[in-house]
Amino acid sequence: MDIKLYQNCIFEADFNSLSEGFEGLDVTQNSRPWLREFQVFQELYNEGIHLNHDILGAVSINFERKSKLNGVQVRAWIENNPGYDVYVVNPFPQFAYCHFNLWQFSDNRCTFPFTEYSIRSLEECQVESLVNPDKRQSNNLLATCSYWFGNKTFWEKYLKEVVIKVVDTDPSRLSAEVHDFLYKPTYYYASPGVPVGNIAFLLERTLSEFIDREKSLKSLFFPVDEDRLLRCCLFNFEREIVLENFRYVDDLDQKKDVLELREYFRKTSPIAAQKWVKNFEEMGRKKVYSEGNTST
Repeated sequence: MDIKLYQNCIFEADFNSLSEGFEGLDVTQNSRPWLREFQVFQELYNEGIHLNHDILGAVSINFERKSKLNGVQVRAWIENNPGYDVYVVNPFPQFAYCHFNLWQFSDNRCTFPFTEYSIRSLEECQVESLVNPDKRQSNNLLATCSYWFGNKTFWEKYLKEVVIKVVDTDPSRLSAEVHDFLYKPTYYYASPGVPVGNIAFLLERTLSEFIDREKSLKSLFFPVDEDRLLRCCLFNFEREIVLENFRYVDDLDQKKDVLELREYFRKTSPIAAQKWVKNFEEMGRKKVYSEGNTST
């Protein structure tokens, strides 16, 4: 199997920080940094790189730090599980025990209705709805950070039907509120502090929804055991939530007890989302925002 695993090198120094098993992809000349990894995806697609390999992926330089996996492990996992259209690594498996899905997390983290603006944004970009706040995202569907590795079929469908439609929509044709949601700088506490709107965060959340909608596509998510689950926790409050509740939540997921899951996350998600923001702020990470936009 021909597997190409890239790490996106935004700065020259990134070439010295590659995880084992990854090849550096030079994106130092990044003309649209606000699109983050989605500009990289579009360029790889436009150049037809996805047609030259059985599986292609391009992830951030932070992949190993977040996911606790390197490229050697990812390659072995893919090789040992052939036949899927897309392979997904979720670096934040703890989210499945803190939030019903990423829409709930986003609405509780933000100071504006992220889900509502996401629905309107996709409508104005002529993308078939990919927002389902009623869908439970456990670790067999939860995807964060765009850590995916796909075959040409997946690249063709996801890029053409979702990513390119959004990034190529003329901003001047959008309503004022949707334009501001997508493009005006919003809360962002990770470094480097490149001012970004919500366009990349919205697209990031479409991955789980697209995989769930496209039943003809076969997907595989990297397995989450207790050890990796705890190591992926960024903060103590997450570890406490996981240790106290992960068996309970897993049991509810297995039973598909949506009512009990909703009640649990109704209490847990708002607290976890605000602690997430507070902990990052206390760490002194950069928060970028624009006065007067939808995020304030």
